[in-house]
Amino acid sequence: MRLYSGCSGFSYQEWKGTFYPSDLAAKQFLGFYAKKMPSVELNNTFYRTPKPEQLASWASEVPDHFRFALKASRRITHFGRLGDVAAVTESLIQTVSALGPKLGIVLFQLPPNLKQDTDRLRKFLQLVEGRVPVAVEFRHGSWYTEETLGILKAHDAALVIGDPEDGVPEAPWRCTGTRSYVRLRKDSYSEGELEGWATKLKQLSASEAFVFFKHEVTAPAYAQAFSRFFEASS
Repeated sequence: MRLYSGCSGFSYQEWKGTFYPSDLAAKQFLGFYAKKMPSVELNNTFYRTPKPEQLASWASEVPDHFRFALKASRRITHFGRLGDVAAVTESLIQTVSALGPKLGIVLFQLPPNLKQDTDRLRKFLQLVEGRVPVAVEFRHGSWYTEETLGILKAHDAALVIGDPEDGVPEAPWRCTGTRSYVRLRKDSYSEGELEGWATKLKQLSASEAFVFFKHEVTAPAYAQAFSRFFEASS
């Protein structure tokens, strides 16, 4: 399993003095970040999809092994609720292709009030299968059935697992594709907790794993510690 451990975002002024040097200019954040970690989850893409030129510029600032995870537009997940979204989904796929091989995975985070609708999920995954790597985050407990997991597996889509925010039901610890996607959303973790999550992750059968921590000041240190524990676990 190849691990891509990182943070949910990189452009945080509050990281200066702890992760970023105090005198580092904001335009240099991504290049510095990519020297320390292999991946980043871009959450602001949920509100506005960057132009291809911006994505291509970001791709040029990071090494070949670096991977971007992008949260898909809310026009797909929250406004369209995965239905009748072929045009906007096609636009998203065309746009993110600007990242080339540095696109790791696209996260589709569903709204908390969207209950299980397996026909809707199946039809949506047919739109994206084989075109971009996909992860799906359900935030209503009704989705967590064998039928849902089977649909994800049939389309090689990752089930988002991990340690959710308060009020969000925890997903079953299952691997549904060639990739796993883990979001660890607490504000703080002990070394023992990080080691436990790393050991647990290694027991899955995915060939790649994306693991992201919240944008707190401690997030970079957690991501780096997680990588160390993962490499040290048997």
